[in-house]
Amino acid sequence: MGMSEKELKESKKSKIFKLFDLDSQDDKSENMQDIFDKLLDERSTEDARGIYNPVASLREAEEKQTAVWKAYQDAIHKAGTLTSEITKGIQNGEKPEVLLLKAVECISLMTGDKVFYENAARKLASKVAR
Repeated sequence: MGMSEKELKESKKSKIFKLFDLDSQDDKSENMQDIFDKLLDERSTEDARGIYNPVASLREAEEKQTAVWKAYQDAIHKAGTLTSEITKGIQNGEKPEVLLLKAVECISLMTGDKVFYENAARKLASKVAR
């Protein structure tokens, strides 16, 4: 059977005191207990198996930021490619519908609005099919 929330907090506190070699009887330890209580209360919904790890949280945030930045860079690259394709398509007499679809995709990438492209492509396809 698992530990109750109170037992889990006490276990975490005990681990921390052992880690920092603190005695629960001195004044310094009482202040530390208050700090640990606040931290444990804030993080009780976090990892229930161990002590809250701020480094892991920072690492996760950095990974998310990196993923967002990569998607942004990919969108910029794709928009640049589409711009070139549109220019070449105009020079080569490509169909206006194809050029319009590429322009809409480019706008969608630059604004981050995927729905705009999907709706325009669907409507354009239905008009071309008529």
